[in-house]
This record gives sequence, C-alpha cells and structure tokens, in this order.
Amino acid sequence: MDLFDVYAADFPEILKDFAKTPSFERLKDVGMHCGCEYTSFRSFSYIKDYSRWEHSIGVALIVWNFTKDEKQAVAGLLHDICTPVFSHVVDFLNKDYVAQESTEAETRQFILNAPDLKGLLDKYGFDVDEVADYHIYPIADNDMPGLSADRLEYHTGNFLCRGMLKKDEIAKLYSHLYVAKNEESNDELAFDDLDAAKQFVKLLLSNSRLFVADEDRFSMEYLAGILRKAVDKGILKKEDFYLKEKNVIEKLSGDKELKGEWNKYRSFKEIYSQKEKPEDCRAFKVPAKKRYVNPLVKTDVGLKRVVDITPELKKELDEFLSVDFDRWIYAK
Repeated sequence: MDLFDVYAADFPEILKDFAKTPSFERLKDVGMHCGCEYTSFRSFSYIKDYSRWEHSIGVALIVWNFTKDEKQAVAGLLHDICTPVFSHVVDFLNKDYVAQESTEAETRQFILNAPDLKGLLDKYGFDVDEVADYHIYPIADNDMPGLSADRLEYHTGNFLCRGMLKKDEIAKLYSHLYVAKNEESNDELAFDDLDAAKQFVKLLLSNSRLFVADEDRFSMEYLAGILRKAVDKGILKKEDFYLKEKNVIEKLSGDKELKGEWNKYRSFKEIYSQKEKPEDCRAFKVPAKKRYVNPLVKTDVGLKRVVDITPELKKELDEFLSVDFDRWIYAK
C-alpha cells in the first residue's frame, strides 16, 4: 500500500534519514489494525497489509505538503515511534479503552533513548521537544472532530487497504483539501468542495464503525489477555512490546499454553453478543474509542462543518455515536 506520492510531490531528505533508522523501521512490522488482522473474522480477512510505518510516513508527508515545515513533518513522522506491538491492544492491556493514549507519554523518552534518532536530532539541530509531541502542531493533530494529517491518513489508508477507493480516487479527494482557520482561529485541513467532503465523511463512518465493531473490541481484549498472561509467566517483559510483532509471536509460540491461546485467537471467525454473560465461554464487556471527523468545508456562506449542514450524515454520525457497548461479546 503506497499513497506517498499522493500526499506530497516530494519526499524530503530529512524524512528519508529518519525513516531509514532501525528505530523507525521496526514499525514496518507493527500493524494498524491492532492484531485483528491475525484473526479469521471476515471483516478483517480481506484487508491488505497496512503498517504503522506506512501510516507515519503518510502523516509526515501530509504535514510537509501543507506546511513545508521540517520540524512539524518530523514530529508527524515520529508520532507513533513508541507504538507497541499490536498497537492499541497494549492500551486495552492498560485498561485505557476509550482514550487509547496510555503509551503516548513515552514518546519523548523513547526518542532520547534511541541513539539513531537522537543522532539525527543533533545533526539537524532539533530539540527533542520540537518533535516529540505532534499535538503542538494543529495540522499534524487536533481535537476531534477536526481533520488533521493523522486522522486523514488513517482514514485514506483504510479506504485503500479495505478496497473502498482506488488510489486515483483518493488523490481526487485529497486535491480538494487546503488549510483554513477553524472556529478557534487555528489552522485545520478543510475541503473546498461539498461533494468531496460528503464522500469523505460517508466513507470514514464505515471505518469508524469497523474500529468499534464487536469483532474489533473482542479481538483486542482477548489479545490483551494473552499478553497479560505472557507477562505474568515471564515470557514477555515490558521492553518486548517494542520488538516487532513477529518476534513477540515467536515468544508466545515458545510456550505451550500461550501457543494454544494464540492459535485459538487466530481461529476466531464468528462473533456473538448478548445482554447476559454467557457461562460456557470467555466473554467481554468493553467500550472503545469512537473515532470520527466532522471536517470544515467551504460554502457560499463561509466555512461550515459538513455534518452540520448535511442531515443524512448527521443521522449517520448520531447513530454511530449512540452505539451501546453494554453487552457481552464472545467468539467461536
């Protein structure tokens, strides 16, 4: 999967330098779909590979395209540098179901502890605090429901890897983006065309529903349980979460009990839910972060939030936001 030439016409050398470090290369084997892609659930079985490496480069190039600022672009590139194996599964392990930010606080220290990254900061004269928190740059990241480079990339990346849009169709959507001032007078990515904005939101709501689906939440909680057991048994240590996923799977497979749990996890293909807790299987009742975007769009009467002026999208968004997690989910 490669949208890099869609996101920016050039790929600055500084980004290439950071991207070829071993610390960053690790992200090639950390998936965007939080381990769900290892199951046999149909909703994940057809998704093409999509890594944190691809996502992070995509974010950096989007930031570069709209700002031409190296520090902001590097901050975008490194925003997931300390993402552990199976991504947000470790947030589930930490019981951080809704915010899903429990591992982000370690980004600064991770960079300082990585000689390859620290060496490049020194080479380019950057202070770690200028690149360790991409939240300080509104094009890189902002509060929901705003559109940022991070939010844009994981949706367009999913459009491609889920087969929802072809590359040229994504490029057409992307061509309608520009930097505008939002309600707080902060920079934000916005659409210059209402139809493009509507199409984007319609498609991203499909992604949003997948990200909180029963299959997704069950998989992440079940896998978090495997990791917890591996830690309790001394098979995994905290630092092992920053290996590649294949390395952690190898460690799990070296223990008979955990290998059985992993193989069972991989076999799950049907999800069930009910109000009462089932007695004959492992079941969970877990919430999840509801990710969505309500982007700005240029209209004849100024900038508006597209959902606010599109009743059918407002209905869809309201239905998504009202999804109830108060039920037990289990799989076979």
